[in-house]
Amino acid sequence: MTQEWLKEAISGERNAIAMYQNMKMLTGDQEHLETLGRIIEDEETHLLGLEGLLRRGKPGGESPVTESDLGCVFTECLRRAIGKELETEMLYRSAYVSDGSEFFFNAMTDENAHAVLLNRMYTREVEKRLL
Repeated sequence: MTQEWLKEAISGERNAIAMYQNMKMLTGDQEHLETLGRIIEDEETHLLGLEGLLRRGKPGGESPVTESDLGCVFTECLRRAIGKELETEMLYRSAYVSDGSEFFFNAMTDENAHAVLLNRMYTREVEKRLL
């Protein structure tokens, strides 16, 4: 994996953390708040691991924080988040296949689990509107 790849992955994790923190402000549902908190913790773990890999390859290497997806209603944010988690899972899967490290395997499975959790939240929100 290249320095550019690591910077892109770091940026993606930072964007995901910002998006989930903003999504927490859009819901009052305690279960959703707890689920988003768990996902944020996982994303922060991924971010620290990626930053460590980047520092090993280039001392002091940092990636700028970019704007996150903001300004969406909660269900739209959930829909976008599911897609981003699945895209990130595929990114980590490729890294795992070429690298074989436990870090990428764990990150890949976390992203897949996040997509499942977000999908459950999305389904609950849609059901609320239909009932």
